[in-house]
Amino acid sequence: SNHNNNNKMFNISYMKEKRAGHTAVVIPNDQILIMGGENGPGPGPGRYLKSNEIINIINNNNNDIPELPAVRTEHASVGIGKFAFVIGGKDASYSTLNTVLRIDTNNIHNP
Repeated sequence: SNHNNNNKMFNISYMKEKRAGHTAVVIPNDQILIMGGENGPGPGPGRYLKSNEIINIINNNNNDIPELPAVRTEHASVGIGKFAFVIGGKDASYSTLNTVLRIDTNNIHNP
């Protein structure tokens, strides 16, 4: 088989922050909402993220959007229509959460 992807797989954009333990969901208007996660090895200030960003898959624009109410990493997420749900995960003290956060994405689109 031919292992050359012939540009079928390539970078379209870069996130504004390095992230692991984050989630991403598809939201309306050809966009991907990327939420939370962590950005560094070992515990320490700023490791866990509450920032979010949106990538528009048509024009590849990448914009910051409002933050989560608190840091969240290793969570699950699902997108249903205009809503994104952020489920469980770990907080700043690495305690496991049982909360389900609903985000209305109508007002946070990326032009």
